[in-house]
Amino acid sequence: GRNIYEKKLRIALTSLKIINNFSLNGLLHYLDIKRGYYSKIMFASITFNPDANAVDGFVGRGSESSWANCHDQAIGDVNDSTSATETCGTVIAEATGSGWFSMRRGFFLFNTASIGSGNTVVSAIFSLYVNTVTDQLDTGRALAMINTAPASDTALVNGDFTDGVESGTTQQATNLTLANLTTSAYNDFILNSTGTGNISKTGVTKFGTRIEADRANTAPTWVSGQILSVNVNFSESASNDPRLVVVISSGYLGKQ
Repeated sequence: GRNIYEKKLRIALTSLKIINNFSLNGLLHYLDIKRGYYSKIMFASITFNPDANAVDGFVGRGSESSWANCHDQAIGDVNDSTSATETCGTVIAEATGSGWFSMRRGFFLFNTASIGSGNTVVSAIFSLYVNTVTDQLDTGRALAMINTAPASDTALVNGDFTDGVESGTTQQATNLTLANLTTSAYNDFILNSTGTGNISKTGVTKFGTRIEADRANTAPTWVSGQILSVNVNFSESASNDPRLVVVISSGYLGKQ
């Protein structure tokens, strides 16, 4: 019955995650279950990168005299969308004095308008090429993928630092533990239903990253000079840019 074919469809979709990516130019996968409910469905895997219409970078806040003073600032004091490599999430216990912290929050936008309103987002993977990891503080030692809403799709400003507004707190995928990140390689976030639901089929998709301690607003124990940080390639790099791979489906359902 229908449930059997639903299971077969799920198996087919799972297989898409482990085979090579396809091009949108042409027929990519054709699922035809005879006498089934899924008559003709085509699947495509499309890769997106930040570009001139979709910015990537970070916004940060420098040394503040307490966790709250830094975390809750509405405006940062530094932003960067031009460097080839930089941190996409940072918490630093500043040596300035006991309890002083600074933070950076990452932004990754993708022009996904080519998906088209008539297609369905099935699954997605967000990947960052990690260069270095610093894992020293005692709390929130993971990188979180979050929702973002910067003031512009094409530039970052210090005002994009605001917690829960421009830099969101809703997890779009399971966190990546810092200790388990692989350097000199892509590391993947597999998007959850919230994340796939936030992919725009007609415009710009807006994601970001934060150290989990920052996202969850859980202050680590201050130890002078200790850091939680992940340095990645941004779109200005010569290769290994941030990427969002989206599996979409199109076609019709019905019994043959």
